[in-house]
Amino acid sequence: SLHIYSTTQSAKKQNLLTFTAPGNRPILSIKYCNKRVFSALDDGKVVILRRLEDGTWKVKEPKICQLADNKPVTSLFPFENKIWCACGNRVHIIDAETEEIQTSFEVSSDVSAEHIVVSGVGVWVSLQNKSTIRLYHTETLEHLQDINVASPIHRMLDELDPKVQEMLTDKPVHVTVLEASKGALWVGTNLGVIVSLPLPRLGGVPLITGRGMVAYHTHNGPVRFITVIKTKTHTIKSKSKERRPSEASSASGSEPPTPPIGKKRSMAAELRDAVAKEKRSSNVSSGSDESDMVKTLYSHLTMDRSCTPEMMRQYSEDSAAEVFAPPSPSPAAPGYPNLSRTDDTKGDSSKQAGGASAQTKKEEEERTATVKNITMMVVSGGEGHSYLYDVDTAMQQKKNKESMVMVWQCKM
Repeated sequence: SLHIYSTTQSAKKQNLLTFTAPGNRPILSIKYCNKRVFSALDDGKVVILRRLEDGTWKVKEPKICQLADNKPVTSLFPFENKIWCACGNRVHIIDAETEEIQTSFEVSSDVSAEHIVVSGVGVWVSLQNKSTIRLYHTETLEHLQDINVASPIHRMLDELDPKVQEMLTDKPVHVTVLEASKGALWVGTNLGVIVSLPLPRLGGVPLITGRGMVAYHTHNGPVRFITVIKTKTHTIKSKSKERRPSEASSASGSEPPTPPIGKKRSMAAELRDAVAKEKRSSNVSSGSDESDMVKTLYSHLTMDRSCTPEMMRQYSEDSAAEVFAPPSPSPAAPGYPNLSRTDDTKGDSSKQAGGASAQTKKEEEERTATVKNITMMVVSGGEGHSYLYDVDTAMQQKKNKESMVMVWQCKM
């Protein structure tokens, strides 16, 4: 069944409508495009629910597109007012306006297509229980390239301890998730290993010419999902009181308060605190934790966090009542162009005022922080978490089967 809820805060728990798929078939995937909801069924059908002008959904007479007989529709991907559907050994394209099948093409003679993702003018398709992904042109539907993601994984395993290799070589590699972002194609596997393949940053045909990067941080089971979260460029302006010399000297040796787990903090605030902490430590060496944290905060394929569903629920409760404070004044971090900071001090006006009002205006500063969108967050979900590079840690963590997400912070 398909359940529809309101997005407003006061009524988000209220079930507005329930739709049962024809024949009570299970729904495998749901996508939204052009004021329509497309639902993939396990019998080769795609059910289309259209939203009317008054905001209601037309559920009594849904449009049904039959792609194949008794073959599951394993993936849906919306792109340019079209829905790309993987069903059997073919990929079908449905026009989201006319709700009709526009065309289809074959990806294999004997293996079913499983996952689809579009990047530029290319569409990547993974094959069921295979480690190969295939690239097709979105306009000509021409087959352009094949990539075997098992190759970079095996190269990574060759560098690890034999005990770790035994944990991951007991079964063949196949693709479970595909996701594309600016400059990278993310591939999740049944081993829990995530591979990042370089894509052209200027669009066009996304041919892969470089070597893939494999993360040492893995899940203990198949990767269930990968999603990319992009931050928007925004400017924060706030007035904050300047510290007096006596206050600054008394607090010079104190550490900045660290919020508890679950408190929401901005990416810029974490970077400023990390740099400030490194500057305060005069004996920080190049291999220390503080120095490495600053250097790898925006490095590629460096895992930023992992958390359990319980931590996510706590985060949701805390962030609902969180009051976002203005960013604390701190110098810009050299070498990190994603954070540029300018301080507009109203010194001239304070000199003209004089007296007590002049002193008050001098203490009041308008600070502006501009955070530019050159980083992204990548979130993966699966069972547990292991760090393969440390054999003792990997052997201990491999037993954890609790559902977890890993959060990565990467340069775009």
